[in-house]
Amino acid sequence: MTDVSNGNQYACKIIPKNRMQRIHMQKIAREIMIHKELNHVNVVQMHHYFEDNLNVYMLLEACPRKSLMHVLKYRGKVTEPEARYYMKQMVTGVAYIHSQKVVHRDLKPGNMFLSDRMIVKIGDFGLATRPDGQRRRVTICGTPNYIAPEVLYKQAYSYEADVWALGCILYALLVGQPPFDTATLKETYARICNNHYREVDDSIASKSGQDLIRWLLQSNPELRPSLERVKEHAYLTKEYVPASLPHTCCYQMPPASIIEPPSSPSSMSTVARNPEVKAQIWQQSFVYPDASLRYQQQPMQTQQAQHQQQQQQQQQQSQHQQHLLNRSQKSLQKESKVSSWLVRKLPKLPRFRQRLSSVLCPDHKKTGLVAQSVQMHRALEACVPEMKRNNACNPPTVEDIVPLFVTKWIDYSNKYGLGFQLSDRSVGVLFNDNTKISYTHDRRRVEYMTTDDEMTRYHRERDVPAPLQKKLELLRHFTEYMDDFLTEGGELKKYRAPPRQSKNACVPRMRRWLRTDKAIVMELTVPLLQVNFFVDHTKMVVSQESAGGRGYLITYIDTGRHASSYWLNDLRDFGCTPDLYERLYYVCKVTREFAELDNNTIA
Repeated sequence: MTDVSNGNQYACKIIPKNRMQRIHMQKIAREIMIHKELNHVNVVQMHHYFEDNLNVYMLLEACPRKSLMHVLKYRGKVTEPEARYYMKQMVTGVAYIHSQKVVHRDLKPGNMFLSDRMIVKIGDFGLATRPDGQRRRVTICGTPNYIAPEVLYKQAYSYEADVWALGCILYALLVGQPPFDTATLKETYARICNNHYREVDDSIASKSGQDLIRWLLQSNPELRPSLERVKEHAYLTKEYVPASLPHTCCYQMPPASIIEPPSSPSSMSTVARNPEVKAQIWQQSFVYPDASLRYQQQPMQTQQAQHQQQQQQQQQQSQHQQHLLNRSQKSLQKESKVSSWLVRKLPKLPRFRQRLSSVLCPDHKKTGLVAQSVQMHRALEACVPEMKRNNACNPPTVEDIVPLFVTKWIDYSNKYGLGFQLSDRSVGVLFNDNTKISYTHDRRRVEYMTTDDEMTRYHRERDVPAPLQKKLELLRHFTEYMDDFLTEGGELKKYRAPPRQSKNACVPRMRRWLRTDKAIVMELTVPLLQVNFFVDHTKMVVSQESAGGRGYLITYIDTGRHASSYWLNDLRDFGCTPDLYERLYYVCKVTREFAELDNNTIA
């Protein structure tokens, strides 16, 4: 959610009242009372809460980098320096929570959220409680893989259960799975009760790391350390802990300069960066955090060593700047300065692209789909650099063609996937497993596509087979939520449905999508690419319209949700306003990234 008065973005937890019984209301009230009193850098901040006749709402600090669960999902496991970085913050945050007389009771990677600057934020206090004096809890609750043995034995428990969970999280970060994970819940509980897990060996963790895990995973809660003692453990004090991590750590292993100690020769040349150049060129959703801060927090060196290092860095930074400027000038020699919040240069990281490509476009082997992104980028690249951008007005609009576009969307990728509604009222869901399910515009037919792009059409909902019923139910929920709670993203009265298509024509599907801190980018199979900017809710749609026979149509939806369409060639020949140009420039950069993700050489 966005505060329109200042542009601040928040996460919103919405709890429908029609699904709650009285006991659930009491739990929600307890969660709010506990969470609203917590204020710490490593705890998700609760900004506000309210309710209406339908729901209870909690406005929370936004954590755009998702959670450690997503890091493990993409990475499998992390390096030791990363594990120490996360662990140090988790211990600090949980120690603060305990100092406020609160037991979290559901610590796990999925509740360790990450801010835009990769700061760990502990969230979800739905199971949190306050020990009543000397009374200790006996209720069984929590996530199976992270439940302490005393909880399973229904013994009295308290803060020590959270300490156990931290040990499980550290193990999962280093190994890639929780210590007691099995195929069945019964076996998992048996292993927890017997404290039976495979110990970490030297190839995965240092001796001090192995020692800390054993210390935290003591069966007897009285033998587990206090968090103040954990803070002083050699694993977190004697071994190297990075001062910050780049955003790319969510998807790939960081470079050696990040995870090696500052004294390591291979990392000396990249310890500090020019913050001004970095802010202008590299400030995007996958860019490193402020590395100048990382430099300031490193151990002090001698003045002579610092001076030599700074000279090296300045020389390398100068070369780096010149390289970027030369590359930029080749394509945009006449470019005027564009607003800093909108135009961002995505970093060129081949290994990152390779990893992201498998997530965002697993169908890159399909030559037709690959050509879609390449052709779109080439068309934009041929026009945008030559475009006049100081015009007082745009060229005449195209009135007889209004493209299909995404009017509503909901990001539920932390559990299921992305749901979206198109301007013809068809609805689709791209699930996290890359399967797709859709309603046709009349909401009668259902179409399902497998990961191998095998499509099956069901003319009635009751024809959908049992294995797909859960996904059909999710499609219904996405549809109902968007119909009931989300406003249209553009003026639908201008949209005119195309002539009746063949019965065999498929509902347009989401090919891939990407959400950054600035915008959400959605690419459909039509072909169509849409960019929704968060800061002012404007939208850019690039579509290939066969009806006009003139190539690509550019549709700009302004802050008032009014849509204006222009032929790309007209924009090249006549120019456009600065507002339209800067958004089109951003779209051009996005299409280049998508085309390169598809492993195609861009001429």
